[in-house]
Amino acid sequence: MKSHIIFSILFVFIFLIYGVTINTSFIFLITQSILGIFGLIKINKGIYLQDIRMFFILSFTLYSVFLPLISMIGLIDGFTDYLPQTTILYGLSLFSFNTFTLFKKRKWNNLSNIESNSKGFFIPISLLVFLVLYSIYYMKSSGISVFTFGENMSSRTELGSIVTQLWIVLSFMIITITTFLIFNFQKLNNKFRLILVLIITLYVIFQFSLGNRRQIAGIIFFSISFILSFFRKKMNFKIIVILSILFIGSFAISILRDANTRTLDRAGQIEVALASNEFIYPMQTTYYLLKNNWDFRFGSTYIFLPFQLLIPRIIYPGKPSTLGGEFIIKTFGKRFRQGFAYTPVSEAYLNFGYIGPLIMFFFLGVFFDFLLKINYTNLNYVYFMFYGLVFDFCRGDFGSIFYAVFVMYIVYRLVYFSSKFRFKFNSKLY
Repeated sequence: MKSHIIFSILFVFIFLIYGVTINTSFIFLITQSILGIFGLIKINKGIYLQDIRMFFILSFTLYSVFLPLISMIGLIDGFTDYLPQTTILYGLSLFSFNTFTLFKKRKWNNLSNIESNSKGFFIPISLLVFLVLYSIYYMKSSGISVFTFGENMSSRTELGSIVTQLWIVLSFMIITITTFLIFNFQKLNNKFRLILVLIITLYVIFQFSLGNRRQIAGIIFFSISFILSFFRKKMNFKIIVILSILFIGSFAISILRDANTRTLDRAGQIEVALASNEFIYPMQTTYYLLKNNWDFRFGSTYIFLPFQLLIPRIIYPGKPSTLGGEFIIKTFGKRFRQGFAYTPVSEAYLNFGYIGPLIMFFFLGVFFDFLLKINYTNLNYVYFMFYGLVFDFCRGDFGSIFYAVFVMYIVYRLVYFSSKFRFKFNSKLY
């Protein structure tokens, strides 16, 4: 905590002397990331990636350093005027988050006992198989290429044109049931374990063939955090290698699904992947909010919009779009068909200006501390459910995450209830 305060005071003097430049703001951002990471290492006496606070800082750093870094080395231009102020906002967000986290000093409790009273898994397994097969049918019947790779893959524009609320809910249902069964993997019999492994493999290949990573990212992050927690593992070289492969693989998928890179050589593809990837775009929303001087919302996107998004458009024709959808229309016009990720920093600034990130990320630290408390005596499914959403949270808005949590928690409670029942087939209980 002392280092956090000292470095923060030091940067006040640096900004007063050298001004807010891209270099000073970038160093401030990186310093806050490093202070948060090493602060948690000191508190936990080791590197525990399963600690949601550690995973958040790492994920948030990925989504905040790429744009200024790529801009500084000249791979992207056009973001020079408001980029220093944009970068400062992300540094302030981490500063506020670190202030609570390092002051509270809650240690990660390294335990392996699971909080679960589930007994029967016939219904969850059957439902998962049905939903995965239906999702494959849904895409194929919509004219989207499935289980094809390379040049035969459908483009992001084609895929985006048929994504509906049904597909989104379907994806959340599959993620929830899959992670519920992973959480209870020790209780599954051998047949159910085999079915679960096969259906997850099928679903992962299916989503990769669509060029999707988000639909399986939640399952992957849930699984990594749960496995690390269950086996009480700290970070080691093997885990770092596995995570690095997954990270590099995500870039490979982005290259494969981008029709504009298929005619380029490998060096050109890598350059495009670095300058145009999912870690570049979200931060641009903050840049344009600053540049175009949007009116403040004073908390309405936290209080009203999440509940409005829950209502189907057929019932509520005037239902507002997500912040990402609104951003696209106001910034690029209705003809721009590319999806655009938002960020919690953009939303905090949109509501309360420069003080917004300081307020909201302090409360985010409070919320993560609450999640650690419910996971303190037994491994709790809800903790890992939120953990799996952290990566999406760093590239989304509160309304979208609220929607995801709402659907997933309802599905979880229903599946958990169904697991209370056991069915008897051929004198065996399932």
